[in-house]
Amino acid sequence: MIIGYLGLSFHYLHEVTFAIPLIEHLAKNIEEKLPQKDPILQKELTYSHFDQYELTNREKEIAYGWLENKNVPEIAGIYGISQSTVRTFIKKIYAKTSVNHKGAFLRKFT
Repeated sequence: MIIGYLGLSFHYLHEVTFAIPLIEHLAKNIEEKLPQKDPILQKELTYSHFDQYELTNREKEIAYGWLENKNVPEIAGIYGISQSTVRTFIKKIYAKTSVNHKGAFLRKFT
């Protein structure tokens, strides 16, 4: 997926290695800002972060809902599961990610 384009041109007699740090800096800044603008990309990046903790697909869904500040009844309704099941998933997610409350969870993944 192409989101943008950056064109740089230099005279053919000039050394262009000076531009490498500039391009690296630009790329880093762009990568950091992209998830804020594209919710699909943000979700993909967050799910890949969840992979480090070996969360199951359902745990990732629940965890992402929790990161979106959805409450237990909302998450239960979205996935057609009981509130008790959501709470159980959240406990498992906390254990796998080594946190013990929502604030620590949010700090770790936002």
